[in-house]
Amino acid sequence: MVLAGWVAVRLGVFRRAARLPRRWPSAARVAVALLMTAAIGGLVNLDVAVVVTMPVAMAMAAESGLAAGALAVAVANTANATSFLLPTSNLTTLLVLRSNAPSFRTYAAGSWIGWLAVTVTTVACLVPIAARRESGWTSPLRPRGADWSLARIAMDLGAMFLLASGLRTFLPAGLTLPGGFATQVLAASALASAADNLPAAAVVHGGGGAIGPWAAILAMSAGANLFVVGSVATVLCRRLARESGAAFSVWRFTAVGVALLPIQIAVACAGLRLSGAIR
Repeated sequence: MVLAGWVAVRLGVFRRAARLPRRWPSAARVAVALLMTAAIGGLVNLDVAVVVTMPVAMAMAAESGLAAGALAVAVANTANATSFLLPTSNLTTLLVLRSNAPSFRTYAAGSWIGWLAVTVTTVACLVPIAARRESGWTSPLRPRGADWSLARIAMDLGAMFLLASGLRTFLPAGLTLPGGFATQVLAASALASAADNLPAAAVVHGGGGAIGPWAAILAMSAGANLFVVGSVATVLCRRLARESGAAFSVWRFTAVGVALLPIQIAVACAGLRLSGAIR
């Protein structure tokens, strides 16, 4: 998936996304960037979404005078929270499911309503924040092209795989999430945000019964928004933002994550119940 995203970037597939009509208001531009993030993250892959969308978002910020740091935080939050549409959207989902993964069709049939609800809710909440021109979030920008290094992203993912292997060595039996749906999401979100969601997913056992693995899946996606170290995608967003001259505040990222996580989990749970994924 990462390689496919790299090829698409090289071919200029996403280049036109930054060339929106100048008459479009700032809120519409931000909404396009966030919806693009959710769509690529959901249909392709989370890490591909951020490395494709961040240059586009920074170009939008430079052209429209937007608060680039706020937009970068919004992209990172959206990418993580909406990365559960398909099993391959987020590597953590494959780790949580392990050998019990359903078919793509079965998984998507259960996830799409919840994914759509989280996408719409997240974008609606983040657009007012990211479309503002607030001095505390801005800095001189050095817009970059939609270019990125396969070697560098391989190093980031490789480091997480090593950490995941280490955790599996120390915890060969893994961790079983306690309690009901809310308790499981809270516990797994704390673990994912503190230790990175990829290593956490390597040791967490998805629940069974009426809840199934969904508490762990949602925690490894939206729950990773509590701390900047919770996801490789967030680290990539911060790096790309800082390379463009934007001030990506880890404290503001956490504040946004803490505020939105209960809402995102609530609407995701409602969508999963509507689709019959959880009962």
